Amino acid sequence: MQRYGVAVNPVAANLLALWPSAAAGAPAVNNNYQTFNPNQQDNVSALLKLDYSLSPGHTVSGRYVGSTGNQLNLAQSPYPGFFNSNDTRVHNFAANLNSIFSPRLMNQVVFAAGYTFYFVKEQDPSLSPIAAGLNTGVDQQGSLRGLPILRISNFAQFGTTSPTGRALWTGHVTNYLTYISGRHTLKIGGEYRRQQNNVFFYVNGRGTFAWDGTRGPWASDTSVSLGLRALSDFLAGTPTNNNGAVIVRGDLERDYLQNFGDWWVQDHWQVTPKLNVNLGVRWSYVGPLWDRQDAITSFTLENGFERVGPNGVSLWKKDFNNFAPRLGFAYQASSRIVLRGGYGLYYDAPAINSMVANLNMPNGGADGIHANPAGPDPVFTITRSNVTLAPNQPVFPSTATPQNVGAFGMSKDWRLSYMQNYHLNVQARLNGGTLAQIGYVGSRGTALPLLRSVNPVVGGRRRHAARYPLLAAINIQESSGNSNYNSLQAVLRVSRWKHFTVNANYTYAKSLDNGSGVRSILPANSFDLRREYGPSGSDNRHTLTGLVNYDVPVWTGRLPLLFQGWQLNSLFTAQSGDPLDLLSGTNRSGVLDNRDRVDVTGDWRTGIPARASAFAPQPWFNPRAFVPAAAGTFGNIGRNSIYGPGAVTIDFSVSKDLPIRESLQAQFRIETYNMFNRINWGLLDSP
Repeated sequence: MQRYGVAVNPVAANLLALWPSAAAGAPAVNNNYQTFNPNQQDNVSALLKLDYSLSPGHTVSGRYVGSTGNQLNLAQSPYPGFFNSNDTRVHNFAANLNSIFSPRLMNQVVFAAGYTFYFVKEQDPSLSPIAAGLNTGVDQQGSLRGLPILRISNFAQFGTTSPTGRALWTGHVTNYLTYISGRHTLKIGGEYRRQQNNVFFYVNGRGTFAWDGTRGPWASDTSVSLGLRALSDFLAGTPTNNNGAVIVRGDLERDYLQNFGDWWVQDHWQVTPKLNVNLGVRWSYVGPLWDRQDAITSFTLENGFERVGPNGVSLWKKDFNNFAPRLGFAYQASSRIVLRGGYGLYYDAPAINSMVANLNMPNGGADGIHANPAGPDPVFTITRSNVTLAPNQPVFPSTATPQNVGAFGMSKDWRLSYMQNYHLNVQARLNGGTLAQIGYVGSRGTALPLLRSVNPVVGGRRRHAARYPLLAAINIQESSGNSNYNSLQAVLRVSRWKHFTVNANYTYAKSLDNGSGVRSILPANSFDLRREYGPSGSDNRHTLTGLVNYDVPVWTGRLPLLFQGWQLNSLFTAQSGDPLDLLSGTNRSGVLDNRDRVDVTGDWRTGIPARASAFAPQPWFNPRAFVPAAAGTFGNIGRNSIYGPGAVTIDFSVSKDLPIRESLQAQFRIETYNMFNRINWGLLDSP
């Protein structure tokens, strides 16, 4: 800074004084600071049980399971006082009334309630940005008191994430009735659940400041390291113009409520001594999510932002037609062969965090219905450029009109997703204690949740800019996902054959869908979902697992304490690699969704470069087979088109039982994990 005649900014000098002395006085080189503050955990748990017999046929039981605790964990910042402090409270209560009216009629009713609370904050929020002259406009007497996140390139982060947490109350009453009549065992039941979820998720509520060495006159001075240039920007009080001064405004605390209901009927029918059949149907109701203060909003292209709740619109249509049939059978074809099969339809309760905590959207869309720039206290992000910190001067405007902000909504046609599962297998008992089973297992998913970007940039302008000029990315959660899973599954079990016990399981499977998730994931082209259809993110074609135990035979009667009781054991796992979605990392299409893929120009399996050094990662594909997509395109490679390396792990142990007396025995054991020291490589994030 002296070289370029730039003075130290007084706000930066005050902030620098907040750094721990061990870090602030260290030289500006890599690995100049080590933390020796250990993670800590305190926990108290309790379990209470009560059983009381009202009469010979009626019993009451009560249960309580609870715990309280605190954890201090190293998080984004290694400095003392900025560890994550995680407070937890868990309390679960249950009361059962079990009644036996006759040998053929029984009933159980369950009343249960649960409370779960967790709160994550930094260890010491007492450091005040106001005292340092940094005015972010955040009330230092409220729950957001404390420093914003301060990031200097090539240095550890100072400050941690804003307070986050939730308090979840759940209550339910469930009844099970069992009636036995001849060859039929009939089960009838129902359940009502109510859930309240108080969520406070103040992501970036204190603000984030970043310095990367691009603002000062030293920006192009390559004789100075990046770390020193970034540190100079910090001392000059000039955050980067690449999202260097960002804060989220608005209320991010919500009280969500939701109702659930189910009933079911099942008949276990012993048709003949060799054939039994299970028939049943389940009805499910998942009520729309709503907020007690009517503070959440949902966006649709037809109506814009709409208030959600009793005094507004329903987040999704109430659906009372969710009937799910079930069928299963088992047939003993002979004394050695059994045939089994089944079909079931299952409705899936939605993951609420996909609606209220859909963080880090690649196109900058809102994080969920709680974070829309609308309602009584709009939530939106303010980003400032060309900022120079000045003592006590507001960095962000106290009032601002949300513009160029993202939105999130639920489709008017959104519905519960459901899965159809089906299987057929044959099990055969071979000679001795050998059991073999082979079968087909499949499933089909319908109306799965997917996110779609409906306001991309087209021709240099947002698609719906005329109607919504203040909005940028708009993401809508739809029920447009589909999936297919088909597999061949085989099991071999051998019990004590010549001292061997073997249990091996093999699966050959293929899983396809047009989207393997709904959190922080968008299609490359939201208007061409057919191109998204491909291998699922969890598509593992081959999986082999098992165990082998060998009881070492006793070959001499002498010294039984030494030669008897030995056993060799091995666990093994082998599976093919996971698929990888190759993204370009640049906005080649121009739509600003940042999900563009690459162009493939050759065979990525050949021409793999050699390992750079003995300690360098082992390449498993040829990066020269890929190039950036042509301008204005999304890339020609399909979703999840290449597969990573497989993994093989073999664990081995030797054990020896040592009898001490009739009721007491000790065991000597040696265990080796990954016995052959095979390196199992993980996936990359980009080519």
